[in-house]
Amino acid sequence: MRRSHPRYAFSLAVLFLLCPLVGAQIAFGGATGGTAIPAPAPAAPAGSPATSGGTTPTAPATSAPVPSPYPAGTSGWVFPLYPLARVASPLAFPDLVSTTAKARRLDPLLFTSLMHQESDFDAYAESVAKAKGLTQIIPQTAIEISRALGIKDFHQDDLYHPKQNVQFGAFYFSERLARNGSTDRALASYNAGDGNVDTWTTPGRDDPDVFTEYVPFAETHDYVKKIQMYYWINSYLWAR
Repeated sequence: MRRSHPRYAFSLAVLFLLCPLVGAQIAFGGATGGTAIPAPAPAAPAGSPATSGGTTPTAPATSAPVPSPYPAGTSGWVFPLYPLARVASPLAFPDLVSTTAKARRLDPLLFTSLMHQESDFDAYAESVAKAKGLTQIIPQTAIEISRALGIKDFHQDDLYHPKQNVQFGAFYFSERLARNGSTDRALASYNAGDGNVDTWTTPGRDDPDVFTEYVPFAETHDYVKKIQMYYWINSYLWAR
């Protein structure tokens, strides 16, 4: 597990600045979302065919409205910082992560958020427990995953390769989701193990909306909360 990257703190600050601006724009009717609002047609002059019972002339064709590059319901004056926020919060290995996550029926943005918390997108990250790579797979877990996936001649240093590591991480996280049933519990399990999650899942505390609040391990509690925050940021910036 790694500390939060400064660029995500910047992105979060930008989003907090944008929220009241969006509300103000909508309140004052400034949001167009890229949809052109046709201007009223000018009145026909007296004596023209339109007023004298003749044939009404055909209006000149107009070009189609240009789609807005900004989120629906907003316009450019509200979002001068929107592209900047995307630059500050890029998606790491987007094609690789999207393809691999979807193959495991995972939300690519959620998996990206987990990967960010685990390694800060550093393919060569290694923890004191010898967890390696983008998704921080420990040696014993890596051996178990390689057997489950039928990968022969696996070596621990293979975890430094993004393709191999993302494949292992996606498999492992999908297994945690299938076993634990909810995103919060699966994230907690990825960090602290299934046994601890079983212990923490007690009646009245198994609701996904409250589970994390009762996680007794400060590290795991913060781990889940940070991934939820990164997921919110990624969803706001990229799921549009």
